[in-house]
Amino acid sequence: MTLSYERAALVKRLATLGYPDDRVAHLLHISQATVKDVTRRATRDAEIRAAAARGKTVRQIAAEFQLAQLTVRKIIS
Repeated sequence: MTLSYERAALVKRLATLGYPDDRVAHLLHISQATVKDVTRRATRDAEIRAAAARGKTVRQIAAEFQLAQLTVRKIIS
């Protein structure tokens, strides 16, 4: 299920506050798999930003996370 930016941000916020995945899914009327996907991507994006802050190049990060360089640049900026 595709979420709007606002709903994805709300999922991230509720997960940050400690709400369990099933509760977030129930509150927003979305599947639990969608909640897990959003939180997994948020974790991955944070790891990419941290790697960039440590000085890794876009090419190194892309290889490590198996992503396109354009995707990494988009996440970092």
